Amino acid sequence: MIDYLQRPPEHLVLHGYRCWTRGIALSSRAPLVEAEALYGDLLGERTGRAALDALAEFVATTGLCARCPLRMLRPGTRALCRDEAMVLGLVAGLQNGDDIATRFCALALADDRNAGQVGAAAMTYAMMLKASGRTLLPVPVEVLRDVETVASGQEPQRPADSTLH
Repeated sequence: MIDYLQRPPEHLVLHGYRCWTRGIALSSRAPLVEAEALYGDLLGERTGRAALDALAEFVATTGLCARCPLRMLRPGTRALCRDEAMVLGLVAGLQNGDDIATRFCALALADDRNAGQVGAAAMTYAMMLKASGRTLLPVPVEVLRDVETVASGQEPQRPADSTLH
């Protein structure tokens, strides 16, 4: 069984997001070069460059419209922070026609006034990946709600799968 975060579509989105935001945050070209290499390897030079440009626009728009500074983990980390989960959920929702997950993620990343801009920038990126045969697996909105709940310091409310007597 393949690790979800290592599937090529999810890896492109997550690693690309991490490298791009890290490069901007550190004012360093090295993470950007790493993202360029990954996109070129998995999508080809021309398509990879176009997809990376769309990612850069999505990250820039999201950064300007975000409720608070965007968070990211280091590239290679085998976990997700809240913002990374919302980015994956947004791109997956757009690619898979899940309007509920798409809206949830856009509003988790930006306020009501700016969520449309974030969604539009994400749509360009999501459709470019999908056209290249890189469609993310759907992320159920219940999972995204749980991520949001845990990130706010609460426990997800769901019935126990089993009990101990």
